[in-house]
Amino acid sequence: YDLSSPDNWTNGGEGGTTLASLGAGPAKTAYIALGTPKRNAAGEITNAVVINSFYSGDATDMYAQWVEGTALSGGSVIGPGKPIDTDQYYVVLVDALGLWGTSKPSEGLGQKFPQYSYQDMVQANYRMLRDHLKVARASLVTGVSMGATQTYVWGVMHPDFMDGLMPIGGTSQ
Repeated sequence: YDLSSPDNWTNGGEGGTTLASLGAGPAKTAYIALGTPKRNAAGEITNAVVINSFYSGDATDMYAQWVEGTALSGGSVIGPGKPIDTDQYYVVLVDALGLWGTSKPSEGLGQKFPQYSYQDMVQANYRMLRDHLKVARASLVTGVSMGATQTYVWGVMHPDFMDGLMPIGGTSQ
């Protein structure tokens, strides 16, 4: 990704290789959405909180820890009246490529599955949020560990998409 030329990748990754060109279907993303969407005059969501998945975790793991609250997480932080208040925000727990309901090598391509990067993870989820859920703007993008690293990439690739970033325990390298 040439980050100085977003027109080259805004609607897909650079290089021309797609899952469909390798004999698979189109790329799939996965998410769990909670809360109350607020919409602008065009019907687009303007109060999203995007939470990126951690390594080997997916939206269902994040739901268990951030919404239900487990011993590992120390309690719930998403819900009515919680720090991430679902009465105020439309919360979208997103999976990275290779997890849960997203495109992954085990769906048939095996070793032919193309290598992918944090930029690919972020761009796939950005397009899902923009094109499928019609999110015009996020109030916050956050995540823990690998999700935090994705959060940094969101800030580099789509700095005008969100009001704030909150990476939690991720590398910025």
